Amino acid sequence: MSRFARQLATIVGVSMLATAVAAVADELALADLFRELNRFEGRRVELAGQVTEIKTGTSRKGDRYYTLHLSDGVRTVMVLGRGRPRCAKGARALVAGTVQLIERAGHTRALIDAIDVKCGKPP
Repeated sequence: MSRFARQLATIVGVSMLATAVAAVADELALADLFRELNRFEGRRVELAGQVTEIKTGTSRKGDRYYTLHLSDGVRTVMVLGRGRPRCAKGARALVAGTVQLIERAGHTRALIDAIDVKCGKPP
């Protein structure tokens, strides 16, 4: 995992990677992801949900990034994207990316490193 991703996971305390590319598998429910985190580590997934929080920042190198929380109403996963966020808080989003797991203080957390994020209108 990159230094940038580790630093962000440390700051936020959550880790998941999501990427949207042509080789992405069928849409995965957040419940299935969390039920079998180890099975999805390093794999590309496609997740859908509602954006519940957005934060933006700039890396030490001057690159813009954002994090957003994607929720199914019960579970929430953090998504890391580069550039400016494409979605507004409350919007529905479809995120494609790679799942990365981070072990910290005896807990496993997932980060989605987004390659593609598509947004819809808020419900």
